[in-house]
Amino acid sequence: MIPYVIFYILIFLLSFKIKKNKFDIYDIFMLEILIVFSSIRYGIGTDYFLYQRIYLSSRTHTILASDRTGIGFSVLERFFSKTLNLDYTYFVAFCAIITIICFYIFFKKNSNKPGRSILIFVALSFYTSSFNAFRQYLSLSIILIGYIFFQDKKYIKSIILFIISVSFHSSAIIPIALYLIILILKKIEIKTIYVIILSIILYFLYDPIFNLLINNSNAYAIYEYYDLVPGIGTYLIVLFYYSLYFFLIVPNRKKIDVSHKKYLNLISIGICVLSLQLHNWLFSRASSYFMIFLPIILSDYYDKRFNVNSKLEKIIFHLLLFVYFFAYVRTFGGVYPYKSIFSINIWCN
Repeated sequence: MIPYVIFYILIFLLSFKIKKNKFDIYDIFMLEILIVFSSIRYGIGTDYFLYQRIYLSSRTHTILASDRTGIGFSVLERFFSKTLNLDYTYFVAFCAIITIICFYIFFKKNSNKPGRSILIFVALSFYTSSFNAFRQYLSLSIILIGYIFFQDKKYIKSIILFIISVSFHSSAIIPIALYLIILILKKIEIKTIYVIILSIILYFLYDPIFNLLINNSNAYAIYEYYDLVPGIGTYLIVLFYYSLYFFLIVPNRKKIDVSHKKYLNLISIGICVLSLQLHNWLFSRASSYFMIFLPIILSDYYDKRFNVNSKLEKIIFHLLLFVYFFAYVRTFGGVYPYKSIFSINIWCN
């Protein structure tokens, strides 16, 4: 766990130095740590060796067009493997660099305290989840930049990024549509009772929803033969998010920054998706499209809840983040123990 301990401590210390919009030396340090730690990993994550096998295979353009990885992602893989003739580790590093930079820009621009939001992003293991599902998180990170452009009324750039995102991961089309609906309908507020009702409905409609998914998508049909039954870890994670939402966020929703109300609506959608995750851990990836806004909302809560004299509460808050991060990494994340390309190379030599 030593690499993760050092990594977390560095992110924690730097988080107090990161300011909104203002880019300085501390941002460079933070970005370097986030990028390097992700870029030099080796064999970490459930998708690492799956995409390595695809990367090393000889696939035609016909196969690429119907590939379960998405045409855009497949073309990118082929460009690195066949055109540039680079080792797979360079491709992983490239995906990590783009993913981390996009997430960083999003929090830097949209959070009132981006340093704290980035720390929460790491603590709630969105960061290490990008080791597992790095194609989806690459797609998600690009969506968020497209979302920024859409907010700034730069629609052409936004559309281009949305198309790229969908080409990397077809499931991106659903969150894109919901993001834009929530953004356009600014005054809409998803009430808690609706979240509860929809969560119950989705829970009991799991079977037809999953059958619809696998029967109408070649990309997801393969999951019919996977063991997708959630374990105790999944239940605990869902319970954690439910607790955050119903006992912390909802009672304090009036304290959330007005400009961030739309993020609260998107998190509400994510909470509904969690009910499907209780049947099938696969939907944890679907919920991440919406729970990714939690770092901004929790940072707002921190500012509103704790005053200058609330030192004990602040310590407890950070301790809870610390405990969750290490419990997730050690038990549920599929990212432990940490291995780097350098340690593997040294071992091989």
